[in-house]
Amino acid sequence: EQEARAAGFLVGPLPDVLGADRDRFAGRTTLVVGMGHSAANTLVALAQLAREVPGTRIVWAIRGTSARRVFGGGTEDQLADRGRLGSDLQDLVTSGALEYVTGFATRRLTIDDDGHTASVVGDTADGERVIAGVHNVAAATGFRPDLAMLSELQLDLDPGVQAPRVLGPLID
Repeated sequence: EQEARAAGFLVGPLPDVLGADRDRFAGRTTLVVGMGHSAANTLVALAQLAREVPGTRIVWAIRGTSARRVFGGGTEDQLADRGRLGSDLQDLVTSGALEYVTGFATRRLTIDDDGHTASVVGDTADGERVIAGVHNVAAATGFRPDLAMLSELQLDLDPGVQAPRVLGPLID
């Protein structure tokens, strides 16, 4: 029963924050977990919503100690849109438009007594950390295709992104 109730707080990857899912996020607290471009896109959209709707709070938690990789190369990035996304995200962190939590390893989600919010408990280098008052948890922790059916084929795939090797450097 607890798991079924907790499922209502979980959001799939790349929610339509500014469109179809707007009401779910407007004026609420969202915890985004993950450090890839899906997380970055969700965070930038949430920041736009926060500028439009007071009370919209954003918390970004990553397992690593730095998001430098997703911040990218800015104007020097080989892909201009990726560079802009990373720069926009770095500006949000620097300006304090979102709460940035590093070294966070999620341990559990507990539904608060009001039934409308949850607390996400995790471990950090400084000990236990509780992120309270959360309405949504957007899991953007990575996407990997199931390549099991291709196991007998001799494909030249990039080991990091599981795409054709020549595309790997452009994606990562």
